[in-house]
Amino acid sequence: MICLFLIAHGLSGSRMMAPHDVRRLAQQSMRQFVSWNMSTNSVTPPSNAVQREPETEWIEGPRLLQARSRHCAATVSGSIYVIGGQDPPTSTVFKLDNVTQSWSQTKSMQIAREWFATAVLDGSIWAIGGGDGCSESDGKSVEMFDPLRGSWKAGRSMKIARTGHAAAVSDGRIFVSGGLIWDSSSGLDCSWYVTDSMEVYDSFYNDWVPRASMTTLRSDHRLAALNGKIYAVGGCTGYGDPGEKPCCGCNTDGRGSTKSTEVYDIHSNSWSPGPDLNTEKRRYFALESYAGKLCYWWR
Repeated sequence: MICLFLIAHGLSGSRMMAPHDVRRLAQQSMRQFVSWNMSTNSVTPPSNAVQREPETEWIEGPRLLQARSRHCAATVSGSIYVIGGQDPPTSTVFKLDNVTQSWSQTKSMQIAREWFATAVLDGSIWAIGGGDGCSESDGKSVEMFDPLRGSWKAGRSMKIARTGHAAAVSDGRIFVSGGLIWDSSSGLDCSWYVTDSMEVYDSFYNDWVPRASMTTLRSDHRLAALNGKIYAVGGCTGYGDPGEKPCCGCNTDGRGSTKSTEVYDIHSNSWSPGPDLNTEKRRYFALESYAGKLCYWWR
């Protein structure tokens, strides 16, 4: 049976998860999710979204060995890796063996990272940006994990220091967009502002290349690749007084959050509007492509 895993990210249907928790959703319960139909370019809520039949319940999985938030997860060769996170920022990595359903600790990253992004390219896991939130060099840094050797090595740094960004892989390249970028001119010890910029790692050049910016400022959003396009969904556009740079993502009262979406065409290097999400939940959500659709679920 094909399953989706949701790992201690504050999401589990309609209730909160403990920071150690893991939940697994069976393939047939995908109908619980709100989905985005690519052929009609529309967001469709499931007719039975409020039903809680036994086969649509989240199933508790093996608990993480340490509590964490703002971490990332990636799947390689049948194993799930939970990487980094906080509090405080950590470099530790845990691996879930899908056969034995048990966690073990594996090689830690070279630096502690929270609010970063991961991608899987050519069988390696890439940890991109983030850091402790107050370091420009960490926000640019990239490292790669080789599951066969069980080791991390430094990768090519991004052009822009980012935290709260998103990443997706398509056509053998890694696309990173948005997030909070470092403003070295602010004179403050830690100053980040929301961006719409995007850069792409091209293995042919072994470098990050700027690409067309999104039409909306976004941090804490999600990216997904499907059918040669990149989809940027939801997130935070920032807030602040008129004339100020948009900072800090979303305010606690919801200011700065967005339910807008947009679509990037890799071949034309251009963005176009997508349908708005039909839920007010616009951050702290997960996004996956499944059977020709994008599906998202939220806290």
